[in-house]
Amino acid sequence: MRVVRNPLIDILPDVAHGLRLKVAAFGTAVNCTPLQSSLLELFASPADLDEVCATQPRARSARPFLEQCIAEHLLVPVDAADQAVLPDACRPDHTFLGAPSLAAAATLESDLTFAFIGIPWDRDVSGRGGARFGPSAVRAASAAWPFGLDPLTRRPVGFFDAAIQEHVLDGVAFADAGDVLSMPGDATDVVRARMSSLVRRVVETGAIPLVVGGDHSITRPVLSGVIDALRAHDNHDPICIVHFDAHTDLGDASTDGQGRLSLHHGNVMSVILEECSRVQSIVQIGLRGLGRSHDDNDRVTAFGMEQLDDVEAILEAIPEDAACWFSVDIDVVDPAHAPSTGTPVAGGLMPRELWKLIDHIAGQRVCLGMDVVEVAEPLSPHDGTATIAATCLMRFCRAMVEAERAAGEDDDLATADE
Repeated sequence: MRVVRNPLIDILPDVAHGLRLKVAAFGTAVNCTPLQSSLLELFASPADLDEVCATQPRARSARPFLEQCIAEHLLVPVDAADQAVLPDACRPDHTFLGAPSLAAAATLESDLTFAFIGIPWDRDVSGRGGARFGPSAVRAASAAWPFGLDPLTRRPVGFFDAAIQEHVLDGVAFADAGDVLSMPGDATDVVRARMSSLVRRVVETGAIPLVVGGDHSITRPVLSGVIDALRAHDNHDPICIVHFDAHTDLGDASTDGQGRLSLHHGNVMSVILEECSRVQSIVQIGLRGLGRSHDDNDRVTAFGMEQLDDVEAILEAIPEDAACWFSVDIDVVDPAHAPSTGTPVAGGLMPRELWKLIDHIAGQRVCLGMDVVEVAEPLSPHDGTATIAATCLMRFCRAMVEAERAAGEDDDLATADE
């Protein structure tokens, strides 16, 4: 195995051993002596572990320590181009709902698992930056809604929803799959490949992805991960994107010097329509503002803010035979309620209106998952943007679970009648 020293290592003093090598981004650490620490310098450039141990006697005798360093991400593998392959990361003490890791959640007795994925990325914005802080803000907003288990059955106990005075999401597991790693200097294509890879791995486990960005450009690599996972399971159903946004995101998608479409948060839907044949339709909800021209595409159905009274018309625009991916740009909400976003537009949805639309659609269509994007760091201690985003995720989960359970009860009744 070819490995290289992790550039994110912090070296701290340790009373018992001398040094503590810590990688804060991954929540891992190794206690060691100064002599052991010096062995990592043998991997300042990519090197094969077996070869180093064969040629360096001091490394050979310390091989268990070096293998521990690999397990704790102090030494990380490299790809064919000798570039470090860093794992996706999330602080273990800061997760969505306080939920466990995806691996730990797989051991629970549950009916369904939803997995939170953070994508701290905002290099592709045209307005205010800060969406890279979105995953952390949404995790913090969810801290008041603790995920818990029945101590005897190990089944999730769910939550009491005070708004409807009902117990919801019992038996449903939540997990936190961590953040896609995005470090200063990382190539854009490399980070987008990490996005697709993590989403694909989550879907392949059978979990439903709940993705929080990040700017809206992340939806393109996220969909790549979803589609790759579906293809691996021989699932070729058409996909409809249910797109809540103040903007169409149908900007021009010109090609770069290598013939690839240039992706940013203002043209993400254009790029998806151009590159993803599985996406046969996009239904846009909540559009507003003045522009110079009208974005016209026969695969897009648009509902402006003044056209949202007829909810059934919106539902009819979403094909019944399509699997739906929900993409919520938080600027669909009026900035009086959700000010922490890059390109706010006055006159948007009230939070309750957005949640009811999510309830209605997710309760009556097959759903693949959801992304919530453009949530920036809070502007003030009283800023509710992240809480609105977290609630969108939970309302989506509730509607999807209730629909699946209702469908299961109908199937049971039909079987009993036969």
